[in-house]
Amino acid sequence: APCAKFHLDSYLKVFHNPLIKQQRRFFRGAAKSIHTNVGNVTHLKENDQLNFGLIVGKTNEHSKLLLSDVQMHLEYNERYIKDFGVQMQYGSWADGHFETNDKTFFMALGLNQPFRGLRNGADRPDFVSMDDLEDRKQAKNIDLTKENIQKLTGDLGKAGQKGRFRQIMCNNYIVKNGIVDGWAEKNKKSPNLHIMT
Repeated sequence: APCAKFHLDSYLKVFHNPLIKQQRRFFRGAAKSIHTNVGNVTHLKENDQLNFGLIVGKTNEHSKLLLSDVQMHLEYNERYIKDFGVQMQYGSWADGHFETNDKTFFMALGLNQPFRGLRNGADRPDFVSMDDLEDRKQAKNIDLTKENIQKLTGDLGKAGQKGRFRQIMCNNYIVKNGIVDGWAEKNKKSPNLHIMT
């Protein structure tokens, strides 16, 4: 099925700006995860724009489930394999990481795991999807929210590949003064910040 215009518009900004910090405040059911973690990731990969893709979820288990979507398409999608060849080399989403035949590395981490020093050989993350990181209950904990914002903008924000680190936060805008607002506020002076609602 054809993508919606807002899916294409948001991705074109990502494709053309290797340092983008994009928030996708899309409505529930807008296929945020599948577009970001599968469609965008595979397009970047096949255009030599991705060496190390990182998916960050609310928990480690959640991030591994998101990573499983990518691996499933790379391993079993016959149309993808017909166009681009066999993809899988080693690893498993269940272990939280895998590598493809072209040496593209994928990893899943929970928000509560460390981001400092992330690398695979000489490659640091050059793409991160921060997917559904908060809910209303968690957002009521102001101290935890501040800590998570600092972790995402500090530890994770500085863990990327120099010169190319696309950061996409796809999250429903469900609470004020939560991670979504805090991340946008911390990055408001960046010329690479783009918010699509």
